[in-house]
Amino acid sequence: MRFAFALLLVAGTLAAAPVPKDFKRADDKELLVGTWKPADTGSAHFRFNPDGTMQTWNGRNAGNPVDWTWTNLDPKTTPKRVTLTRTVGSGTYDCIYELNGDGFKLAFIIDKTRPLPDKLAAAPGLSFYDLAREKPAK
Repeated sequence: MRFAFALLLVAGTLAAAPVPKDFKRADDKELLVGTWKPADTGSAHFRFNPDGTMQTWNGRNAGNPVDWTWTNLDPKTTPKRVTLTRTVGSGTYDCIYELNGDGFKLAFIIDKTRPLPDKLAAAPGLSFYDLAREKPAK
């Protein structure tokens, strides 16, 4: 009888235990999905799709996007990293990024002989994008 009571007490304690913070958070792969518009004066828009494809375009004209894939997402590095590859033509870019709620910053170096910086900030020779999540129209 004591064993059954102890087992019931332990089971009740486990059921009432709080969920770890990391368990509640979606991972970056899920959080990146959506359309991102310039948060500053830039004109680049990005649309990340759940299947690992992506489109970019300038201005409000999404009718002529450039197609990409996004792979090697590594949110555990500092800064975080992702690889973008153009679907047509050439171009694979190792990127660093920061994802903060509805804010997203992305940067890469076109001259691949130079290393990526250790921190995410606008700098000479760095293609830097400061983006905000585009909310669906109501």
